[in-house]
Amino acid sequence: MTPVIHQSRRLCLALSLVLLQGCGGAKVSVLPLDGSFRANVAVEGKPSLLSLDTGAMCSDFYLDAAERLGLCVDEVKGRSVALTDSSGVEKLLTKFAANVHYTLGHARCGADYIVCLPKIAEEDSPGTIVVRTRIDGHLGMDVMQHFVFWFDAPSREMRVIDEDAVEDIVAGRGYRVTQRLQLGDQANRPMVRVSLNGGAEIELLLDTGAYSTCLPAGMAQLLSLPSGAQLERERREAEALAISKQLAQQGTASVKVTVGQANGSSVGLHGVPTGPRPLFHLRSLCLGNREVRDLVVVESAQSPILGQDVLAKLDWILHGPRRELWLLEHR
Repeated sequence: MTPVIHQSRRLCLALSLVLLQGCGGAKVSVLPLDGSFRANVAVEGKPSLLSLDTGAMCSDFYLDAAERLGLCVDEVKGRSVALTDSSGVEKLLTKFAANVHYTLGHARCGADYIVCLPKIAEEDSPGTIVVRTRIDGHLGMDVMQHFVFWFDAPSREMRVIDEDAVEDIVAGRGYRVTQRLQLGDQANRPMVRVSLNGGAEIELLLDTGAYSTCLPAGMAQLLSLPSGAQLERERREAEALAISKQLAQQGTASVKVTVGQANGSSVGLHGVPTGPRPLFHLRSLCLGNREVRDLVVVESAQSPILGQDVLAKLDWILHGPRRELWLLEHR
């Protein structure tokens, strides 16, 4: 499957964010989270599926979703956002949703203006069966930096925690913090240091909106990384087999499953795809005291990122107010 990467956004707009009082004195709210860091968030009291995107400097809605949610969308005189996506394409966006209120369990917040993206294009080929989980937009670091999010990715749960209760809640649920990593000086651009193949250390953008990890240009040659084509092929075959078994259990064994071949391309936020890029096999990536082995990575001058292929395997906390990433393990 072609990875979709959302990151490297240049924000030319100051959002006014207002934190509102929580309901009922709750200290933690548990929300279902899928494997791509998408969760149902109430927007103006209506259900909305958003990507919780730590790689996004600003939150957004797709224009059709904003209209469906009944948000006030319009052009605002003197207000615009020049937004550059992961493919390097820049567009000037001039439509905004005004006075938006989010509810994440007990946590509530509001923003004066949220940028609106063009409508999602429909390009399905006739006769094909497409399984798609549509999102309405992205909850970015302009909002997330004010909260504490516990991403229990293996259990597919997200917990929103009051800042003053996080230590007690972690301990009370039988976990301990094994490491606390700094996320850089910019609250809306969380950078984390990793080591590659037990040696080179680099900083990557912490990006839950990105499907796969991407290294800076020239890093593959520096580390003498081998091709990742064979590893990618093996994983596609394993994924297709797992889907076939699941379909067989549901009584649809006659369906042939094919997982599309990844070629290192990506589709930016504005819908413009990059061309194919070489795949590389990264033997080891260490984030603090946690190691993830055998990653298929690409290089990009635009977007060196730490993606879902690493973050979805960990139990971790994004502590926005402290600009820290906490690694957890069960006692």
